[in-house]
Amino acid sequence: MRKTNPLSISKIREVAEGIRKDFNIPTDTFFPIYEYIKHLASEGKLKYEVKNDDYFEPDTYALYDGDDNIIFIRQSTIDELDKKIYRANFTLAHELFHYLQIKVLKFKVEDTDEDVPAFREPEWQANEFAGQLLIPEEFVNNEYLTLIENFHVSYECVSARKGYAKNRNSNKKDIVSPLVHKTIRQIEELVNNNKYYDAIDLSKELLVTIGENSVGEHFRNRIELNLYNKLFDKKASENKFNYKKLYDLYGTALSLTGKYLEARDIFKKSLEMNPFDEITRIKYVDTFRLTNELDLFFKESNEAIKYVYKPEAFQKFYRNLSEYYFRYENFVEALYMIIFARYVYEDNPEVTTPELYRIFDCLGKKMDPSMDAILNFMQNKGINSPQPMIDELSEIYNYGAKNDLPLALSAAHAIYDLNNDEFLENILEEYHII
Repeated sequence: MRKTNPLSISKIREVAEGIRKDFNIPTDTFFPIYEYIKHLASEGKLKYEVKNDDYFEPDTYALYDGDDNIIFIRQSTIDELDKKIYRANFTLAHELFHYLQIKVLKFKVEDTDEDVPAFREPEWQANEFAGQLLIPEEFVNNEYLTLIENFHVSYECVSARKGYAKNRNSNKKDIVSPLVHKTIRQIEELVNNNKYYDAIDLSKELLVTIGENSVGEHFRNRIELNLYNKLFDKKASENKFNYKKLYDLYGTALSLTGKYLEARDIFKKSLEMNPFDEITRIKYVDTFRLTNELDLFFKESNEAIKYVYKPEAFQKFYRNLSEYYFRYENFVEALYMIIFARYVYEDNPEVTTPELYRIFDCLGKKMDPSMDAILNFMQNKGINSPQPMIDELSEIYNYGAKNDLPLALSAAHAIYDLNNDEFLENILEEYHII
């Protein structure tokens, strides 16, 4: 058994698409693989040699030698191509990818006694590439004869390409194996033990397995599911497996090793799965502070206020806005925001008190602006308030009160945490929730 660097289907597809683009071959046109090999040879990137059939093992149409960077091609293969018999095109594309693995992608291929997952098998990668290059994904569902004629491939190639695509589509749920669960637990343990680089490497490998573009939302409760359907005006396609936890752990490890831009991209993918997760959003926004992109730090903090619904999250993002104004020595504005942060989460004054007195020291005096003044300032500056989220939660509560009592009580609790409404307090006490 041999193994090489991990490579996902989506990445293999990108390589195939890049080669078509490089050789100016549209996706709806057959790819002249032999001509491309000759093109690479003319540029000195690869050698090829046509040899007599007796040089090869039976059923071997071509062979790549990585040591000499040469593809050996059977003479009868060339004869068939001249006669427009294209059954060897798949083999040529397969061998081409072995060249790409070693000379372009700089992969290391080695023998092993271990069980090797498909995404690390050199032969699996080469087969997947050949299929992606010769029959682009968007045409896989076309009729057999249409594909054979349009893309100059054999019946066996079309059958295999269709079979792989069908299996991937029908077995998407089966990808979530106990091994995936176990690997995420391993990543979590690595992060908890400050082994961040190991966590990053393991996260990358697991994402190759499940696909970096794994779709589907993952919500912590029904409040978030209903908020998603309302705010995004579409029905969530909730994923039964928590891929989001993987992205959160991966992003955390990247951030803690100073890879803030990479962490930002990973946290952004996590937020696509659940935009209401305040912990992920806090980490995402903080990457802008850590890279000193203060204007974006302000913008993303203000944007975050639209999606959080917990008092401590509102406090954090108003503290961010205060930090922004403080950095630019706009101390009155910084004071407004830190006072509002204290207002939206009164139970946590110890966090904001040092920041408040830091601002007083810079102002040279204590100030006690009215809440009306602060709200007017926020409105004039386009700073978001918690009220729109309270309104959304109220709509969920009203719906639930008529149709779904558990949902109504969850919404009532979320609203009460934000505004201490006495009516909701009485309801929550009646049901022994508070």
